[in-house]
Amino acid sequence: MSFLYPDFLYGLSLVAVPIIIHFFNFRRYKRQEFTQVKLLEEATKVKRRFRQIRDLLVLAARVLAVACLVIAFAHPIPPELKNHTAETSFVSVYLDNSFSMGRENENGDLLSGAKLRLEELTEGFGDGAQFQLITNDLEAVNRDFVSKELFLEAVDEVELSPNRADLHQLDQFQVSDLSNHSGQRVLVWISDFQRNQLGHFDSVSDSLIKRYWLHMEAAQTSNLSIDSAWFEQPVFSQGQTARLKVIVRNYGDKPLDDRSIYVYENGAQKALQKFGVLPGQSVELDLFYQIGTTGWNQVRLSVEDYPVVFDNDFYLSYFVDPIKRVLQLFDASANGQISRVYADNEEFILEAQSIARFNLAQVAGFDLVLLDQITSLPSGVLDRLLDHVRNGANLVIVPPPGPELAPMSFAKGKFGIEYALWVQGDVRVKDLDMDNPFFDNVFDGNPANTDFPKVFGYYQTKTSTQSLANPLIALSNEDVFLYEADEGNGKVFLSTAPFDQESTTLVRNGLFVPLLFKFATHTSSQTAHGYFIDQSPLLTRLGYGASNVNLVLAKDDKSFIPNYILKNGRLNLWKDGIREAGNYALADGKAPDTLLALYGFNYQRTESDMACMQDSELEDIAEGLGINVLKGSDINLAATFADLVNANRLWQFFLLMALGFLLFEIIAIKLPGTWMSFSKTRNA
Repeated sequence: MSFLYPDFLYGLSLVAVPIIIHFFNFRRYKRQEFTQVKLLEEATKVKRRFRQIRDLLVLAARVLAVACLVIAFAHPIPPELKNHTAETSFVSVYLDNSFSMGRENENGDLLSGAKLRLEELTEGFGDGAQFQLITNDLEAVNRDFVSKELFLEAVDEVELSPNRADLHQLDQFQVSDLSNHSGQRVLVWISDFQRNQLGHFDSVSDSLIKRYWLHMEAAQTSNLSIDSAWFEQPVFSQGQTARLKVIVRNYGDKPLDDRSIYVYENGAQKALQKFGVLPGQSVELDLFYQIGTTGWNQVRLSVEDYPVVFDNDFYLSYFVDPIKRVLQLFDASANGQISRVYADNEEFILEAQSIARFNLAQVAGFDLVLLDQITSLPSGVLDRLLDHVRNGANLVIVPPPGPELAPMSFAKGKFGIEYALWVQGDVRVKDLDMDNPFFDNVFDGNPANTDFPKVFGYYQTKTSTQSLANPLIALSNEDVFLYEADEGNGKVFLSTAPFDQESTTLVRNGLFVPLLFKFATHTSSQTAHGYFIDQSPLLTRLGYGASNVNLVLAKDDKSFIPNYILKNGRLNLWKDGIREAGNYALADGKAPDTLLALYGFNYQRTESDMACMQDSELEDIAEGLGINVLKGSDINLAATFADLVNANRLWQFFLLMALGFLLFEIIAIKLPGTWMSFSKTRNA
């Protein structure tokens, strides 16, 4: 027989205490002379005989009670159970290392307490037992079963993680690994069991596996979180007003008043706003500040809240492009009105080329391609241009004047729009789709009071039911002057009129320059980046030509190579290697000083709600699933698992024996008087 706690056996020395009491507790009789003592002598001899037997029985009962009590505390394990456990026990342990396990109770933070409990748990199994450790980082876990020593070393290295496991996936994960082993199989979860995580767990994969939930409890904690944030505008310009939307949520049960949210850009405070939020509610805030720096900018939003701090900050980044490259393609000669707008502005670099001489391979370097009154395109050119648009560029199609030509046949069927009848007359632009972000920051006041241009010649169009093009500018006769269509990450703009003085007054109107600016800067590709750290890839694009690079993500002085796929400027980047929230710089490992992009990565907010299951709720769920629930505050966790897993009840036998001997002692002390009274009655 072996013992789970052999140090308790030193307590067997306490059996000397009742022995010492026995020898020092003899009664000393005083001799008294009497004349007639025969009957008294006989009675005394009988009582002495009974007393001697009683004293020996009491001594034996006390010694055995102390010995059994000590053995019970030492927790004896029969040899057959110990050998069985050492050879066949396989224990898969899920240690919850999510942010909620960073809360504290009277014994410190929950994760540290859970590590101590796991050390105790391993003592409940034999030396040959094998253990598997699983955390919320499922993809990074070592699926091997290892010895107790290696298991505890791995437990010591576990830190808080931004990830959180799906419990159904976790259960299947553990059951799958346990099914590869025969013998005694045990599945253990040690967690604070947040309500929003466990609420939908209603089934287990294999009911034959012994399951145990160890509940780590902490005081309920209120929490204020920045749940999400985003920029309202898709494109940023220097001097423009940045418009931020922020959602802040109060996860506590008390109202929060006079709180502050701060906006920092590149480390400098840019905005501050006061707010209040009711318990269990969220509030949407509008924050504004002026953009002052071109290139990549990193933004941090921050609130002050304790003790839960992981969701106090939210990180974003955005790009202010100082220069846009514009390609103007034409048949015979370039439209001078268009060329002058781009050539005279330092925010643009214009290149005008004949379509017949243009090398299609050079298109990747341009943000905007403008087809200036081109009647026909070589085979495959439009498809190549549309591939470029899908990667984030914009395309503008301006038709040549009619009516003798049948222009733009190359566009038929591509956008669900067909250029049909050439119409001449005097029609004024009437309606602009002001709900479209295209017109953001174009007008200071009401555009209804604007002197819109006239159109003297244009093409009426036919649109198919499958057309994805939206009217952007309409004429007073309900015909369309300008269409907009999304194409991948870019946009296509189709004009129905040439941009020349014979066809329209647009080239002399105040709308012309903003229109050309928007063609180059407006995009469906978001230039602001704010992501949550999870297992899904982010989909974005890099600068044109960024294909032969070795990408590296860096934050402060730490850098690593992420998993990614980069093709034609489109980037799929997996976030599984990111462990810490913040702004990360994406660079080419071959040229580390070259900044390709900035990304803001944020912890998921699933952990922000700190409400956890109560013991009674946990037991209700576990009861229907055949799971044993243990409190994290259980004192003797090793003994608990030794008994539950091995069905060992030997210590209870010794405890009952100790109680039995104590009861026997009480009876033995009372027995002599009762027996003497009975003897006297019988003799009489």
